[in-house]
Amino acid sequence: MSTLPRNWSVRLTLILGLLLFSLIPARSHAADNGLLLYLPLAEDLADHSGNNLTITNMTSVRIVDGAAYFDGLTNWLEAPNLPLNSGPFAISLWLKPTGKHPMYGLLEQKSANSMNRWLHVMLRGGRQPYLGFYINDAISPEDIPVNEWTHLVFQYSGQRQEIWVNGQFLCARDCKPYGGKGGTFRIGYTPRWNNVPSKDFEGFMRELRIYNHALTPQEILAHYNPAETQRFTLAGIQPPPEPRITLATRSNETAAAENGAPFLSISGNNFTITGESRQIYDILVTDDLNQPWVYLMTVTNKLGVLNLVDDEAKKRGNTFYRIQVAGPKPRPTADK
Repeated sequence: MSTLPRNWSVRLTLILGLLLFSLIPARSHAADNGLLLYLPLAEDLADHSGNNLTITNMTSVRIVDGAAYFDGLTNWLEAPNLPLNSGPFAISLWLKPTGKHPMYGLLEQKSANSMNRWLHVMLRGGRQPYLGFYINDAISPEDIPVNEWTHLVFQYSGQRQEIWVNGQFLCARDCKPYGGKGGTFRIGYTPRWNNVPSKDFEGFMRELRIYNHALTPQEILAHYNPAETQRFTLAGIQPPPEPRITLATRSNETAAAENGAPFLSISGNNFTITGESRQIYDILVTDDLNQPWVYLMTVTNKLGVLNLVDDEAKKRGNTFYRIQVAGPKPRPTADK
């Protein structure tokens, strides 16, 4: 019986070792970057994060022209519970609302019907991006348009809620972390509240990503960039406008001031507006987003940063602010 030369034995051992190594699954990139859920929603409704979470189509969500279409008629997607409690997290997605209603539910995870235990991401007020933990909520000072693609990031930094719109940092609010430990994660679903006339989402959604950490400004801009726009163009979808923040290493508040978009930071009854110097703002307020906004004051942002105190905030309870650019001259101070 003939035998192979010794050097051939070594070669066969190396080959077999390489074959066995190739059969071992590579470590998912999601494990490295904290990606809990990734739904591209371009060709299917599946999770592409590497975690392979089961996504259930509850009714008739479908892919239309390279994006998931939600018809607003009680249809949504469901995923298993995502561990977002008691620490930083981030939600990034592209959105194109098509319905006529001012309030829509986007994402929900209900652990309990109690304070800080019911995560809900919505468009509220007048299509204003909204991040809520239940009686612990933040709302963007600006709304988003209908029938246009908008990139949104909702995140908790470990200290505050943040809302980013098309690469711009528009809102920050100091708050406690989300504390819910259970509940199904729903997409395109609005909380079933009798006192909030919101609807299940009506429109298109793409590139939904959920992370177990907050995103840096550079990472947010990486989600909102020419490569992303190119994917939309190739899919036959009208791309969104180019981002106005281009220097991610600079202060976000400074960038907001230089680009003219009001940035709102809230801490208790103190709030700060950062924007273009010499802008004049109408400030509206409410403690109930189902009711019309109430005029609070008109102010001039002389230096680019405006610090204000709302002495009535504690009396209202959960207070929300909306900033409207009034133009070069103050409007009359009569109630609106």
